[in-house]
Amino acid sequence: MRLPTILRRVDWALVASALLLALLGVVLLSTAGETTGARALAVRQALFAAVGIALVFLLGSVHYSVFRTLAGPLYVVVLLLVVLTLVQEHRIRGVAAWLVVGGAQLQPSELLKVALVLVLARLSGESSTPWLSGRRLLSAIAVVGLPIVLVLRQPDLGMAVLLMLISLGMILVAGLSRAQKIALGALALLAGFLAWEVFFADYQKERILVFLNPQRDPLGSGYTALQARTAFGSGGILGRGLGWGPQSRLNFLPEAHTDFVFARIGEELGLVGVVIVLALFGVLFSRLLRAAQRTSDAFGRSLAVGSLLTMLVGLAVNAGMNIGLLPVTGVPLPFVSYGGSNLLASSLLLGLSLSVVVHGERWEGITAESALIEAQT
Repeated sequence: MRLPTILRRVDWALVASALLLALLGVVLLSTAGETTGARALAVRQALFAAVGIALVFLLGSVHYSVFRTLAGPLYVVVLLLVVLTLVQEHRIRGVAAWLVVGGAQLQPSELLKVALVLVLARLSGESSTPWLSGRRLLSAIAVVGLPIVLVLRQPDLGMAVLLMLISLGMILVAGLSRAQKIALGALALLAGFLAWEVFFADYQKERILVFLNPQRDPLGSGYTALQARTAFGSGGILGRGLGWGPQSRLNFLPEAHTDFVFARIGEELGLVGVVIVLALFGVLFSRLLRAAQRTSDAFGRSLAVGSLLTMLVGLAVNAGMNIGLLPVTGVPLPFVSYGGSNLLASSLLLGLSLSVVVHGERWEGITAESALIEAQT
């Protein structure tokens, strides 16, 4: 497909909403104060965003059916990278989730979100009744279960919960019988019990107990949750102003540029800023939903739905832990939180969804081989 045709088919509202969220993340970093090296982080995040937007348009120009054949190999490669994190054991805040090559860091578990969306979308696209076959459902559970076990070994509870919710959402949206839903629910409860008894570290159990009662340890594991609530609630209607939130500026709020950036938005931009951010996410989600609804191809529809669920769950979990509705689990805010791996994963999912938008209606049913030939013309 020629460039003018691609540009004409691009959903600019989808791209613009994600770009504005990424720009907000850069602005928040650049106004966070010199003492934390935030300006240098802002420059790095801007570079990450530039690479991300290039990836979005690159993937959007390729027919999405090509990625059906890449789903399996990508899944295996990312799993191997996650295994390497357990071998290398480069721990940050007690979690061995990063690979270090030279001075660069990569969090492969972020790429697991993309790999799982692709693999589950491929399974969904294998039949007009995707999960009617018990064998196919068991395959999906195995594909999801292995990476979750590996992530729990790191141990990264937040990412494990995120992967589980995204996968369950995709399977449920694809369609299950009543008996399968009951069986899947029972399996999820059993998995939760086993995770608590076998995989959860003591500090992760303590986080959940402190969530139920933050005053249990107000100066320890409950400190961050209490500071986040204080920061979010102190912003009022218009906020304290960019860079002038006392909780963030004076470092009372840990990880204000990553896991707790939503609390900083509430503190410095107030209710108005929070509503604007949620509105941008609303535009993003509505355009992803529109892409899914306008595509009859099961694989393309599942890609858009999986991308929507990934970002929706990320927003819900991050915002929930920032305002005290969920335990602190270390889940970043899509596009806004600092981090190249998070921004890379979000950009890849956005690019896959853009491919569904650009190619979905005109190229339904095209084979991957034909798409490759078309891409070369």
